[in-house]
Amino acid sequence: MSPCLYALLVGINDYPDPRHRLAGCVNDVTRMERYLRARTAQERFDLQLQTLTDSQAGRDAIVAAFGRLGPARAGDVVFFFFSGHGSQAVTPPELRPDEPDGLDETLVCWDSRTPGGWDLADKELAQLIAAAGAQGAHVLVILDCCHSGSGTRAPLQAANERRIARDERPRPFTSYL
Repeated sequence: MSPCLYALLVGINDYPDPRHRLAGCVNDVTRMERYLRARTAQERFDLQLQTLTDSQAGRDAIVAAFGRLGPARAGDVVFFFFSGHGSQAVTPPELRPDEPDGLDETLVCWDSRTPGGWDLADKELAQLIAAAGAQGAHVLVILDCCHSGSGTRAPLQAANERRIARDERPRPFTSYL
């Protein structure tokens, strides 16, 4: 039996608010799909592919698609690719001990900024990834969005992240070149 690549590809150009629209994200998914089909044929992997674009990529649909990655076992690969907006949101008090800066990094789903909608927080993504790899599958995640740097890191890893704090000093105009 051949190993299987379970792939979930999400690309969002056409967010409901015209000010949030992007170009190229759906194309990224199309090109990634083409690459995976060619590569899995060469490598003799079975491919179980799910693609969600634009209005198909609501929060509930993404969570449900992760649920369909569950059959992945040792020797299989789970691949999640997201191309769209990333953002930050204030961490609720119950989760603040795990979030040094008090902000969740989030994926902005198609319906996140509609009434009643929510982004997919890094903590939620971590749970979805853990469940997808629970039976020993190798998990690969590519997040092509803003604020993705700690999107898949465990809380302790994020706390140890090395970065330079923002420079809050007022800079005089005369200091510019």
